[in-house]
Amino acid sequence: MKRKIILCGLFRYPRGGATANYIQYLSDALILADYDVVILSYVNPEFTDKIQFEYRNAKVIDLEYHSEFNILNRLMNGKLFTTRMVKILKSLNLTTNDMVVVSTMKPISDAVFKAKNEFGFKTCGYPLEWFPREHFHDKKTAELRELEFQKNRRHDLIWPISHFIANELGSENLKLLVLPIMADIKEYKYKEKVFCGTYNFILPANGAMKDALEEMLLAVSELEPRYIKRMQFHLTGIKENRIISIIGVDGWNRIRNHVVVHDWMKYDELVQLYCECHYLLLARHTNQMTLANFPSKVPEVMTYGVVPIASRVGDYTKYYLCDQVNSIIMDGADVSVCKAALQEAIDMPYQEYLVLSDNARKCIEEKLDYHVWVQAIKESIESVYK
Repeated sequence: MKRKIILCGLFRYPRGGATANYIQYLSDALILADYDVVILSYVNPEFTDKIQFEYRNAKVIDLEYHSEFNILNRLMNGKLFTTRMVKILKSLNLTTNDMVVVSTMKPISDAVFKAKNEFGFKTCGYPLEWFPREHFHDKKTAELRELEFQKNRRHDLIWPISHFIANELGSENLKLLVLPIMADIKEYKYKEKVFCGTYNFILPANGAMKDALEEMLLAVSELEPRYIKRMQFHLTGIKENRIISIIGVDGWNRIRNHVVVHDWMKYDELVQLYCECHYLLLARHTNQMTLANFPSKVPEVMTYGVVPIASRVGDYTKYYLCDQVNSIIMDGADVSVCKAALQEAIDMPYQEYLVLSDNARKCIEEKLDYHVWVQAIKESIESVYK
């Protein structure tokens, strides 16, 4: 009988954000490793209204309680969530042969640990973030979130997303595999890049906590006209009034004819945009959040030959990106640094750019495609049962 692997988290699946993408490729790897995979999450309503379905050969079960009575929804998705979650896990007939892979977020981790004591299955944590205490508004919240993070030590196995998190949690008594967010080089058909005299840049602005958004936007607005006219800058996850509040009306007027602000996009539309873009701009300051994180947008865009322009911080620039080989690496995230990198990218001869673009895809194929990680993931799981 196949070992069951249950993937749990409070994310919208599929394609409901970075965590959902992380789980998708992890699920693909687990299925290829011959495990029976079940995903317990909120279901992305933009994808389906079903509460149970199959997606990419995994069974998906909606964790959100749905009723015509709002008071019942609040109760079942609130105070009674832990009890209901344990009931769902019980319905899967889990044994000591199975494993539940769970995020650190309350109340789901509490429910899984409660069920673990009852049914005896193994557990694995996948910490994707580690926020510093100063990130939170009050001391109590900071302490509770740190406690949630440290609960990863209670698992039989941990898959931290970065070496920074691994070094915090690791010890001789813990089984651990640093597991970056993966990709699927063949998920969508690759389209050759087209160059018509201007380079297309993309800046997904939904990582406000970690990304140096203001510095990036100011750098774009301060470019000389000769650079601005040779670029098309695509922004997602941000409104025009927010851009203006950062760079001012004059700055906006300088670049507005070369900037496209995208409204909400379906994932297929986002992929089409990636296919048309040449560069990703991702400036980040060095701090606990950025050292601990591995941005999903990096492997996501590189799959389509997009070349990252990224600050040197975190595992992705240490182990996967190489300056002038498959990316342009910035030392820092100040406006002047971002501006210089943008100018370098725009000045790059197209044939030289194509080499970086091809190497970006090769990096994914050779190092971050989920097929590459199947054996390591399987070995980490099986080591728990020895």
